[in-house]
Amino acid sequence: MQIEQHIKEAFDECAKVRKEKAKLYGNAWRMVDYYTLVHIIYNKLGSTKETAKDICTAVYNYSLFASVQSFCGSGAMDELKDEEETINRLVEEADNCIKNILSKKEDEYSSEWMYCPIDFLIDMMRLKVARLHHLRFHVPRDVKGHELHNEATTDALHDLAGYAILYLARTALDEGRAKKANEANKAPKQ
Repeated sequence: MQIEQHIKEAFDECAKVRKEKAKLYGNAWRMVDYYTLVHIIYNKLGSTKETAKDICTAVYNYSLFASVQSFCGSGAMDELKDEEETINRLVEEADNCIKNILSKKEDEYSSEWMYCPIDFLIDMMRLKVARLHHLRFHVPRDVKGHELHNEATTDALHDLAGYAILYLARTALDEGRAKKANEANKAPKQ
C-alpha cells in the first residue's frame, strides 16, 4: 500500500505544480512544437541547479504537455488558445493515460523499479529523450509509416512521464526508509 501511496503523491505533487505554474504562465506551452518541450526536458535532465525532485516534476509536466502537443499539433493548439477548459481536459486525459500505463506496468513487472539503482530511472528518461530525438530527426515520415511514427512518439512521451513519476515515488520511498532507519538507530536499546 505504501508504494501506491507514494505514486499517488507523486502524481498529486506534479498536478499541484502544474496548476501553480498555469496561474503564472497560463497555457503558453501550447504555442510551441512538442519537440521544443522535449528539448526543455533534455536541458532539465542536465540541470545541476535544481533538485532531482524539481527536475522530475518538470519532466513529468513537460512530457504531458508534449504528449498533448504531439497529439493535437501546435496549429490546433493555437486555435484553442482561448479554450482553457479544452486544454485542461486534454492535459487531464494525458495524465490519466500515464496513470493507467503505470498501473498496467505495475501488474506486469511488480515493483522492480524499487530495487534498481535510482540513477537507472534517470538513465531511462535520457534514453526516452534520445529516442524522441531519433524519431524526430532520423526516421523518415512517409505516409505509410506516419501513424507508426506518431504512436512511437506518443509511447516514448508516456514512458518518459512514467519514469519521472517512478523516480519521484522512489525518492519518497527511499526518504521514508532512511527516516525509519535513523529513528531506529536513535531509539534507546533495551
